[in-house]
Amino acid sequence: MGTTPLRRSPLQLPVNSAQFLRTFVYDRAPTSTDWKNFRISDLWIHRNPNGSPSYGYYVLVDKPSQTGVWLDLGGSESGDVQSITGDSGSSISPDASGNVNVLGGSGITTSGDGAQTLTINSLSSGFTWSVDTSTPITVAVGEGHFSNDSGQLVYNLPSAATVGQGFAFIDLGGNGFQVQANAGQTIRIGNQVTSSGGTVTSSAIGDAIFMVCGVEDTNFFSYGIQGNLTLA
Repeated sequence: MGTTPLRRSPLQLPVNSAQFLRTFVYDRAPTSTDWKNFRISDLWIHRNPNGSPSYGYYVLVDKPSQTGVWLDLGGSESGDVQSITGDSGSSISPDASGNVNVLGGSGITTSGDGAQTLTINSLSSGFTWSVDTSTPITVAVGEGHFSNDSGQLVYNLPSAATVGQGFAFIDLGGNGFQVQANAGQTIRIGNQVTSSGGTVTSSAIGDAIFMVCGVEDTNFFSYGIQGNLTLA
């Protein structure tokens, strides 16, 4: 009788290898603490605990200082985030533990529940509001201002702003406000635009302007006005 050939998995080492590739199946991915009782070249299969036919494959490539170094071989494992891309800038990738930080910007907060939910909250209009009684004031992005000085209150725009960052100004006391652009900056309301380094001036209580940066550092556009505003 002839000998029966040994059946080998395609995941096992070549025929002339000194040992078979050991395979382990778990309901999670390996971490750096998974090193004891494992050998270099051991294969870890992450099986989805919900019974979905999705798997992740990892091989142990090193064990320096009692730390397991597992190489992600990819595969069909669902839920793995490789990168995240925003509205601008470069894409980001998870850190070694698979974590990605999602932080709030101006008027935005984020909070996680420790499980699978991340909540993103927008704070009211997105502006941090103040009632102002002295002049002049240099404005920061994301601020809303009620002018309530004994005379006209001057607001100086910041020299730097990115696209989408904005400001709001409302005449609270009736003595008026004036928004002063820096040299090289303009403010547009519809088809009207200030001169470079120009101004927008209110004329009565309740006058208001909401504006947003449309060209980085230089051009600002109104997306909401109230009353009669003078551009110069």
